[in-house]
Amino acid sequence: MRYPLTSLFCVLLSAIASGQFSPERALQAFDAQYPTETIHLDYQADEFFVGECIWFKAYVALGAGPSDRSTNLYVELYDAQKARIDKYLVALYLGAGEGSFLLPETLPEGVYYIRAYTLLSLNHGRQLPYVRQLNVYNPVSPKRLQARPVQWNAASFAESGTLLAGVRTTVALRLFSRTTLPDRWTAIVTARGSGSIVASCRSFNLEVGSFSFTPLTDEDYEVKITDDKGAY
Repeated sequence: MRYPLTSLFCVLLSAIASGQFSPERALQAFDAQYPTETIHLDYQADEFFVGECIWFKAYVALGAGPSDRSTNLYVELYDAQKARIDKYLVALYLGAGEGSFLLPETLPEGVYYIRAYTLLSLNHGRQLPYVRQLNVYNPVSPKRLQARPVQWNAASFAESGTLLAGVRTTVALRLFSRTTLPDRWTAIVTARGSGSIVASCRSFNLEVGSFSFTPLTDEDYEVKITDDKGAY
Protein backbone atom coordinates (compact mmCIF):
# COMPACT_ATOMS: atom_id res chain seq x y z
CA MET A 1 0.00 0.00 0.00
CA ARG A 2 1.34 3.42 -0.91
CA TYR A 3 0.98 6.46 1.32
CA PRO A 4 0.93 9.96 -0.05
CA LEU A 5 4.18 11.86 0.48
CA THR A 6 2.31 14.72 2.06
CA SER A 7 1.00 12.43 4.80
CA LEU A 8 4.48 11.07 5.58
CA PHE A 9 5.90 14.61 5.83
CA CYS A 10 3.17 15.58 8.26
CA VAL A 11 3.95 12.60 10.49
CA LEU A 12 7.67 13.47 10.66
CA LEU A 13 6.96 17.11 11.29
CA SER A 14 4.62 16.22 14.12
CA ALA A 15 7.25 14.01 15.79
CA ILE A 16 9.89 16.71 15.69
CA ALA A 17 7.51 19.37 16.95
CA SER A 18 6.54 17.20 19.89
CA GLY A 19 10.05 17.53 21.34
CA GLN A 20 10.78 13.78 21.49
CA PHE A 21 14.10 14.32 19.71
CA SER A 22 15.07 17.56 21.53
CA PRO A 23 18.84 17.71 22.25
CA GLU A 24 18.15 19.71 25.41
CA ARG A 25 15.86 17.01 26.79
CA ALA A 26 18.39 14.33 25.92
CA LEU A 27 21.11 16.17 27.85
CA GLN A 28 18.81 16.71 30.80
CA ALA A 29 17.94 13.02 30.89
CA PHE A 30 21.64 12.09 30.69
CA ASP A 31 22.58 14.45 33.53
CA ALA A 32 19.74 13.10 35.65
CA GLN A 33 20.87 9.51 35.17
CA TYR A 34 24.64 10.22 35.23
CA PRO A 35 25.21 13.39 37.31
CA THR A 36 28.61 15.09 37.28
CA GLU A 37 30.90 14.39 40.24
CA THR A 38 33.63 16.80 41.32
CA ILE A 39 36.84 15.52 42.95
CA HIS A 40 39.20 17.26 45.37
CA LEU A 41 42.33 15.98 47.13
CA ASP A 42 44.09 17.58 50.12
CA TYR A 43 47.80 16.92 50.74
CA GLN A 44 50.05 17.42 53.77
CA ALA A 45 52.51 19.42 51.62
CA ASP A 46 52.89 20.98 48.18
CA GLU A 47 56.34 19.52 47.41
CA PHE A 48 57.95 16.20 48.31
CA PHE A 49 61.29 14.42 48.53
CA VAL A 50 61.95 10.83 47.49
CA GLY A 51 61.46 8.42 50.37
CA GLU A 52 58.52 10.44 51.67
CA CYS A 53 54.91 9.35 51.72
CA ILE A 54 52.29 11.45 49.95
CA TRP A 55 49.28 11.37 52.25
CA PHE A 56 46.03 12.68 50.87
CA LYS A 57 42.38 13.02 51.80
CA ALA A 58 39.87 12.67 48.99
CA TYR A 59 36.46 14.27 48.65
CA VAL A 60 33.89 13.51 45.95
CA ALA A 61 30.93 15.86 45.69
CA LEU A 62 27.70 15.69 43.75
CA GLY A 63 26.12 19.08 43.43
CA ALA A 64 26.38 20.93 46.74
CA GLY A 65 26.88 17.85 48.92
CA PRO A 66 28.93 14.66 49.19
CA SER A 67 28.35 12.05 46.51
CA ASP A 68 26.44 8.91 47.41
CA ARG A 69 26.78 7.43 43.92
CA SER A 70 30.42 6.29 43.88
CA THR A 71 32.01 4.03 46.48
CA ASN A 72 35.47 3.86 44.90
CA LEU A 73 37.93 6.55 43.79
CA TYR A 74 40.83 5.61 41.51
CA VAL A 75 44.00 7.62 42.23
CA GLU A 76 47.10 7.20 40.06
CA LEU A 77 50.63 8.64 40.09
CA TYR A 78 52.32 9.40 36.74
CA ASP A 79 55.65 10.83 35.66
CA ALA A 80 56.08 13.59 33.06
CA GLN A 81 56.20 10.99 30.25
CA LYS A 82 52.73 9.72 31.24
CA ALA A 83 54.12 6.45 32.61
CA ARG A 84 52.15 5.23 35.62
CA ILE A 85 54.29 4.91 38.77
CA ASP A 86 51.67 3.73 41.26
CA LYS A 87 47.92 3.46 41.79
CA TYR A 88 45.61 3.45 44.80
CA LEU A 89 41.96 2.49 45.22
CA VAL A 90 40.27 4.72 47.78
CA ALA A 91 37.16 3.39 49.47
CA LEU A 92 34.65 6.23 49.76
CA TYR A 93 32.23 6.65 52.63
CA LEU A 94 29.77 9.51 52.20
CA GLY A 95 31.98 10.94 49.49
CA ALA A 96 35.21 10.92 51.53
CA GLY A 97 38.28 8.71 51.85
CA GLU A 98 42.06 8.80 52.22
CA GLY A 99 45.19 7.12 50.87
CA SER A 100 48.91 7.50 50.27
CA PHE A 101 51.78 6.95 47.83
CA LEU A 102 55.31 6.01 48.93
CA LEU A 103 57.89 7.74 46.73
CA PRO A 104 60.78 5.32 46.02
CA GLU A 105 64.24 6.69 46.80
CA THR A 106 65.33 5.78 43.28
CA LEU A 107 62.70 8.06 41.74
CA PRO A 108 64.31 10.72 39.51
CA GLU A 109 63.75 14.33 40.47
CA GLY A 110 61.09 15.93 38.33
CA VAL A 111 57.48 16.87 37.83
CA TYR A 112 54.85 14.21 38.56
CA TYR A 113 51.09 14.11 38.25
CA ILE A 114 48.29 12.68 40.37
CA ARG A 115 45.14 11.76 38.47
CA ALA A 116 41.88 10.80 40.15
CA TYR A 117 38.51 9.69 38.85
CA THR A 118 35.42 7.66 39.62
CA LEU A 119 33.75 5.44 37.06
CA LEU A 120 30.76 7.79 37.10
CA SER A 121 32.95 10.82 36.36
CA LEU A 122 34.24 9.18 33.18
CA ASN A 123 30.78 9.44 31.64
CA HIS A 124 31.28 13.17 31.10
CA GLY A 125 34.05 13.35 28.53
CA ARG A 126 37.46 11.84 27.90
CA GLN A 127 39.32 14.39 30.04
CA LEU A 128 39.94 13.19 33.59
CA PRO A 129 38.10 15.28 36.17
CA TYR A 130 41.13 15.72 38.48
CA VAL A 131 44.82 16.25 37.62
CA ARG A 132 47.36 17.75 40.07
CA GLN A 133 51.02 18.56 39.35
CA LEU A 134 53.59 17.83 42.08
CA ASN A 135 57.32 18.54 42.30
CA VAL A 136 59.39 15.66 43.65
CA TYR A 137 63.01 16.35 44.68
CA ASN A 138 65.92 13.94 44.80
CA PRO A 139 69.26 15.46 45.95
CA VAL A 140 71.29 12.72 44.23
CA SER A 141 69.31 12.73 40.99
CA PRO A 142 71.53 13.40 37.93
CA LYS A 143 68.80 15.57 36.42
CA ARG A 144 67.59 17.98 39.06
CA LEU A 145 64.91 20.62 38.62
CA GLN A 146 66.37 24.02 37.83
CA ALA A 147 64.49 27.20 38.62
CA ARG A 148 64.01 29.38 35.58
CA PRO A 149 65.01 33.04 35.90
CA VAL A 150 62.06 35.37 36.24
CA GLN A 151 61.43 37.36 33.07
CA TRP A 152 60.11 40.86 33.66
CA ASN A 153 60.00 44.38 32.29
CA ALA A 154 59.89 47.71 34.10
CA ALA A 155 58.42 51.17 33.55
CA SER A 156 58.80 54.51 35.37
CA PHE A 157 56.10 57.11 36.07
CA ALA A 158 56.97 60.64 37.20
CA GLU A 159 54.57 62.10 39.76
CA SER A 160 53.91 65.22 37.67
CA GLY A 161 53.98 63.37 34.36
CA THR A 162 57.39 64.78 33.41
CA LEU A 163 60.72 65.74 34.98
CA LEU A 164 61.28 69.45 35.60
CA ALA A 165 64.81 70.75 36.16
CA GLY A 166 65.35 71.92 39.73
CA VAL A 167 62.03 70.52 40.98
CA ARG A 168 62.18 67.54 43.34
CA THR A 169 60.04 64.79 41.85
CA THR A 170 58.85 61.38 43.03
CA VAL A 171 59.09 58.62 40.42
CA ALA A 172 57.19 55.34 40.73
CA LEU A 173 58.68 52.12 39.34
CA ARG A 174 56.54 49.19 38.34
CA LEU A 175 57.49 45.69 37.18
CA PHE A 176 55.46 43.69 34.65
CA SER A 177 55.62 39.97 33.86
CA ARG A 178 53.55 37.41 31.96
CA THR A 179 54.47 34.74 34.53
CA THR A 180 55.70 35.62 38.03
CA LEU A 181 57.49 38.57 39.61
CA PRO A 182 60.55 38.43 41.89
CA ASP A 183 59.93 38.52 45.63
CA ARG A 184 62.25 41.51 46.15
CA TRP A 185 64.13 43.98 43.98
CA THR A 186 66.19 47.16 44.30
CA ALA A 187 66.77 50.14 42.00
CA ILE A 188 69.69 52.53 41.57
CA VAL A 189 69.36 55.82 39.66
CA THR A 190 72.49 57.29 38.09
CA ALA A 191 73.23 60.41 36.09
CA ARG A 192 74.66 59.35 32.75
CA GLY A 193 76.87 62.39 32.38
CA SER A 194 78.67 62.17 35.71
CA GLY A 195 77.95 58.54 36.53
CA SER A 196 77.00 59.51 40.07
CA ILE A 197 74.20 57.82 42.00
CA VAL A 198 71.36 60.27 42.62
CA ALA A 199 68.74 57.96 44.20
CA SER A 200 67.98 54.36 45.18
CA CYS A 201 65.01 52.39 46.46
CA ARG A 202 63.69 49.00 47.48
CA SER A 203 60.44 47.47 46.31
CA PHE A 204 57.33 48.00 48.41
CA ASN A 205 55.89 44.72 47.14
CA LEU A 206 56.31 42.45 44.11
CA GLU A 207 55.32 45.19 41.67
CA VAL A 208 55.93 48.71 42.93
CA GLY A 209 58.72 50.89 44.31
CA SER A 210 59.51 54.63 44.20
CA PHE A 211 62.30 57.16 44.64
CA SER A 212 62.61 60.95 44.78
CA PHE A 213 65.34 63.20 43.32
CA THR A 214 65.92 66.64 41.82
CA PRO A 215 66.76 66.44 38.10
CA LEU A 216 69.28 68.83 36.54
CA THR A 217 69.12 70.63 33.21
CA ASP A 218 70.45 68.74 30.17
CA GLU A 219 71.09 65.57 32.16
CA ASP A 220 69.89 62.05 31.35
CA TYR A 221 69.20 59.47 34.04
CA GLU A 222 69.32 55.70 34.05
CA VAL A 223 67.50 53.34 36.40
CA LYS A 224 69.05 49.91 37.04
CA ILE A 225 66.77 47.36 38.71
CA THR A 226 68.17 44.16 40.22
CA ASP A 227 65.93 41.37 41.56
CA ASP A 228 66.72 38.89 44.32
CA LYS A 229 67.96 36.37 41.72
CA GLY A 230 70.56 38.78 40.34
CA ALA A 231 68.70 39.53 37.09
CA TYR A 232 68.45 43.10 35.82
